[in-house]
Amino acid sequence: MPVSSRAPGSVYEMHRQRWLHDRAAAQTLRSAFPGVERIRVDLTFRDTTALSPGAQSHAVYPAARAFFEFLCPHADCNGTFDLTDAVYSVMRDASAHADGTLECKGTRPRPGMTTGPCEVSVRYTIATKYRAQVS
Repeated sequence: MPVSSRAPGSVYEMHRQRWLHDRAAAQTLRSAFPGVERIRVDLTFRDTTALSPGAQSHAVYPAARAFFEFLCPHADCNGTFDLTDAVYSVMRDASAHADGTLECKGTRPRPGMTTGPCEVSVRYTIATKYRAQVS
């Protein structure tokens, strides 16, 4: 009987535990970007080998963690989409919007092989709402 990829100590579980640890250690949005009221991240996935996973939308408010690394939507993949640089770029430029595309660098089981590249890409949109300046 094959060992589950989600067994304690598996590569998948160690990857997920690191991700959870990093997320818990991140600053709050209020601390990282005091002038921001909300950051919205919309993710649209495209899979070249199977049905594409459903889209996701994440709204990050001041009390939430300013953590912008998203797990690949395929549960058997060990990849992530790290949008940290894109979000920080929006904040540096004081713009309200950014978009782009990233490829998943993870691997997952493939028919006839032990593992292979994930082959999922994400089209992301970052929209920022700044707090109104009080005079």
